[in-house]
Amino acid sequence: MKKYFGVSPLPEGYVLWDEINLTQNTKLLVWINVLSILLFLPFVPLILSLSSQTVVEYSFWGGFLLGMILIIPVHEGIHGLFFRRFGNGKVAYKFHGWAFSASMEGTFFSKAAYLVIGASPVVVLSLVIGIFALVWPTPVGKLLAWVLFTVQFASAAGDIYVVWRFRNLPPDALVEDTGVGMKVFSKTPRS
Repeated sequence: MKKYFGVSPLPEGYVLWDEINLTQNTKLLVWINVLSILLFLPFVPLILSLSSQTVVEYSFWGGFLLGMILIIPVHEGIHGLFFRRFGNGKVAYKFHGWAFSASMEGTFFSKAAYLVIGASPVVVLSLVIGIFALVWPTPVGKLLAWVLFTVQFASAAGDIYVVWRFRNLPPDALVEDTGVGMKVFSKTPRS
C-alpha cells in the first residue's frame, strides 16, 4: 500500500477501531451544528462593521444567492477531487435530508490522505474567498466575500471536527467514508 493512497478491499488483520455515524449519533450532529454557530460568531463584528458602512444593493443579494447555491456543490466537488486523487473508486454524491456528501465507500484511505480529503474544501475555499474579500475593490463586493467566507467556513464544522478527531489516529489507520460517517480500521489495539 502506498503511504498516502486508498486501498480496496480492506487489508487482512484490520479491525474496526472507531466510527462516526451522524444518522445514529444525533447528539454529535447537534454538537457539530453548535460548532458551526461558534465558528460563525467571530466574524459577526467584521460583517456588521462592513454592512454598516455599505449600502446593501441588489447586487449583494444576487451575489449572495448565487454564492449560497454554489458553495455546497463546490465544497463537495473539492472532496470528490481529492477522493479521486487518492483512491481509484467511484465518488458518490448524495443528499441525506440534512446534508450533502461526497464519499467513496469500499475504499480505505490512509490517515494522511483522509486528513487531506477532509480539510481540502475549507482550506481551498477559505483561501480563494479570503483573497477576494481582501482585494475586492467595492464595499458591497468586500461585504459579500466576507459573508460567503464566513458561511462556508462555519458550514465546514463537520469537516473541521473530523480532522480534529482523526489527527491522533494510529499511523496504520485506514478510513472509509460512508457519506453519513466514517469507519476507522487499524491493526493497532485500542488503548
